[in-house]
Formats: sequence, structure tokens, C-alpha cells
Amino acid sequence: MAKEGPYGGSSSASSASVTGNNFDVFLSFRGSDTRHGFTDVLYRSLVDHGVRTFLDEEELSDGEYIKKQLPESIKLSKIGIPILSEDYASSKPCLRELAQMVEWRKEGRMIIMPVYFLITAWDVEMKDGRGPYADKIAAHKKKENPDTIQKWVDALEEVTSVKGRQLTGYTGQGEFANMMVSKVLKKLRKAKLNLSDKLVGIEDHLPELRRMLDTDSDSSDVRMIVISGIPGIGKTTLAKSLYNDICHLFDRHSFLADIGDTNDKKALLALQNQLVSDIVQRDSAKLKSVEEGISFLKLRLSTWKVLILLDDVHEKSQLEALVGSLDWFGSGSRIIITTKRVLNLREMAETDDVETYKVPEMEDSDALKLFCRYAFAKDCPEHDYVDLSERIVSATGKLPLAVELVGSHLSLLRDKRGAWESLLEKLQNVTDDKVENKLRITYERLNSFQRHIFLDIACFLFGEDKRIASYMWDELQLYPSFEVEMLCLMSMVKIGDDNRMWIHDQLRKLGRKIVQEDCMKQGNNSRLWATEARKILNKMRAK
Repeated sequence: MAKEGPYGGSSSASSASVTGNNFDVFLSFRGSDTRHGFTDVLYRSLVDHGVRTFLDEEELSDGEYIKKQLPESIKLSKIGIPILSEDYASSKPCLRELAQMVEWRKEGRMIIMPVYFLITAWDVEMKDGRGPYADKIAAHKKKENPDTIQKWVDALEEVTSVKGRQLTGYTGQGEFANMMVSKVLKKLRKAKLNLSDKLVGIEDHLPELRRMLDTDSDSSDVRMIVISGIPGIGKTTLAKSLYNDICHLFDRHSFLADIGDTNDKKALLALQNQLVSDIVQRDSAKLKSVEEGISFLKLRLSTWKVLILLDDVHEKSQLEALVGSLDWFGSGSRIIITTKRVLNLREMAETDDVETYKVPEMEDSDALKLFCRYAFAKDCPEHDYVDLSERIVSATGKLPLAVELVGSHLSLLRDKRGAWESLLEKLQNVTDDKVENKLRITYERLNSFQRHIFLDIACFLFGEDKRIASYMWDELQLYPSFEVEMLCLMSMVKIGDDNRMWIHDQLRKLGRKIVQEDCMKQGNNSRLWATEARKILNKMRAK
């Protein structure tokens, strides 16, 4: 039975039809070396973790036969894992697969993660035409034309330039396979950004955004797009959807979330280090100053065709520290920016290759469908709740964030019509269109335990591991196992695959504003976060 994959769909062996199927991983191997050993172990481990993996079920032991579907399977895979064993280069099908993977990698459509099985990268290198693999390539020269031979040589040289993993013995294959699976899952998660499965209307915007970015051509120019709109209208969701839709077209990609008011040197430096880590693919970057970061990025970003998404940019100085000028970037690179305000980007980039897309208000039908997916877990309201649902959606201003929060809250009160009518009255009494005031209504419906936990996350536990924070909340008798789950059901808090806690930037700003308002009333701070702590320290120093 097929197993649910990490991004939906199912894991698949090669017996499945390739047509219309997408794979996470393509395994290339020499059957006589590893088919009934390490390759089986790795394949089973990948499938057990929900990774859709293509494995050819027919052992290609004669080194000649290759099914026509294999090249297509490579093109449909996100990651290629060539298992480079002693006899790998004796197989023409293996060499064809490797050449195809390298070609796909150069076009930015595949990540290659080589495994050296009981050999080293030195054995594979083709320098001076010497070594085990060079000898095997020489044996093919009698039957293959020079162009094909050169293509194979180039592919082998290319793959040795990629960081690979070496398995040195027959023992520990299970542990090695698990390590590879961990690396694969990390790559897959890095490429795709997490999005709700309840989204509505996003697909309608993508063709125009792709046209503005010119992603469907082989254009070598560098382009930037600015997605603007009022808070809560769905800029980040739309940008992340676009990012997921096109990230396979690029060599490297990076998503810098919720840049917001990040403007001091330390915060900008942290963002630069993350960008370097994502693009240059260092485990941890160690830039020492923003100026050093600018110089390093200007030098290194031109090496690759990159995709960068900067979320919630407020100031031009943030752009100058992170993406500088379009001439920093390699041919065909694209930069996506979300912002509440339209900055003078053309002046900064010194080019006209910058376009702005203003996110429009949701259609009535889409807003109602989004509300129903959260409130009723289906696309339409219960028949006796139709009019009430339409009025609630209208009162939210059709802002996706407000619609999601209100729908999530009301899903827990589905049989209490009076509670629905009470919430509608509160929404209608909001006299302005500020999303903050609509969100505050959902905060006010939380109990004291939920408010405490929510404000902790908004102020200083954003991005932290839920399990670690729960020790503190347990000590305070806040019952985190139950209350965090309730906050998730109400869409106030989200928990990632790695157990890290996340809330929408508008909710985080609301939480911090509530804490600041309480401080003004009570004269003391119940919570501090980095910027507030610095303000207090600076005041103390001034005294």
C-alpha cells in the first residue's frame, strides 16, 4: 500500500507509471554492486520516511539495457543520488543516468547527493586519464563516439565537485542510510516552504506573477518583483506559493522570513549569515559585520542562478544589506520581496527590471470558501449557517488572516449559534478597517492560560521548540499539552515539523503591543524581547 509522502501524494517505486508522477529522489546504481545490499537498504529507508523514490526494479546487470522511462524519471525527480561503486562506470546506463542528472543540475532542476560506496572521490576523478574510473571509461571508447565519452567524463568530473558521502564498509549501512535520509528530508524541506492545505484563490495569481518574473523563458537577465498590500491580505502566503512553484528552476534558494523592523546591525548580520548559509550552503556562516556581509554576498551571489524571497521588508537599508544591486546576482536570478510600502527599488537596483504586484482583495466566493474550510472543514457552510457565515466574512473585511482566525475559533463553537452572533456583533462594531482590531477580538476570546502562552510566544519564544517551552509552562501550571493544542486549533499558533512554534507576524505584533499597553498601565514589563531589552538597557546606561 502506498505511503503518504511528506508533501502529500505517495511514495512510489519504479513499477508505477512515470507519466504524471513526480518523485523526490532518483537512485542511480550498478545492480551487480549494490542492488541487493546498500541500495535496497537506502530505498527502504527513504520510502519508510515517506520520500517518493524511483528505483528501477529490473537489475541492469548486462550494462547495456536501459528502459526509455528512466531519463524521464530523472527529469521528474528533485534529488538524484548516484551510488558510485567499483563497477558503476562499467555500466553505460549508469553513465547515461549520471550525465542526465548533471545536465538537470546545471539547469537548476535537480540536487545531486553522491554516495561513494567502498570507493573514494579520488577513484572517480578523471584527471590525467588515470585511475579506476578512467580505465573503465577507456574500455567504452571502442563502442561509443567521442562526444558521448566526453559527456560521461564531464559528468564524472562535475559530480566529484559536489560534496558527497563515503560509505567505507559493509557494517553500519543502516545508520548511513538513515543519515542520507535525514539529509534528503532537510533538502526537500528547504526547497519547499510550508503552506496550509486550506488555501483558496492563490493559483489565480501565479500565472501573472510568473509572467512578471519571466520564469518561463531562458532569459539571462536578473529580475525583482515586489508584492505589496495591506497587513493580513496574504502577501506572504502568495509569495511563498510563488517560491514553491518556481524554486526548482534555480541552483540555490533562500527564504528570509518576517524581516519587519529588523534594522540594527546585529539583526541584519544574522540575516546575512542565514542568506550565506542557504546560498553558499555552509552549515553555519560566520560573517563578523554587515559591511563584510555586503562584500561577501556581492562576490559570491554572482556564482549561481538564485531565488531569494525577502518577507516583510520595511526599509531600503534592509535591501542594501541583503540584495544590494541586481548586478550582484548570477544570470537568470530572481528576487521576490513582500512589503506594506512600495520602496524606491528602481533607484536602488539602477534598472527597470523591477515590477510591483498589489495583492487584490479576495473575491466574496473565495473568502467564504476559505472561512468554511476552517469553520466547517468543507467548502460551503451548513445550510442553516449560510447567511450568518456570509455576514461574518464580510465583517472580517475578507482579509485572509482574519477569515482564518475567526473561522478556526468558530469551528470549536459550531453548535452554539449565539456565540457566532456575538462574535459577528463584535466584528461589526470595529469602526475602522485595521486588521489589528479584528485580530484583537480573537485574542480576547482566549482563556487566561492561552493568553499567557500566546504572549510568551509572541514576545520571546517565536521559533523555539515547543517541548522545551512546555517545561516552563508546566511549572506555571498552564497545562501546555492541552492549551497549545487549542491555540493551534484556533490558528493563533502553528507548530512546524521540527516542533518549532510560529505565529503570523501580525499576531506577533499584536501580542507585543498588548504587552506594551499592559506595561503602560501597570508600570512594569511582564515580558521583554530583544528590541525592548536594548531600549531599557540604553535608558539605564543614559542614567
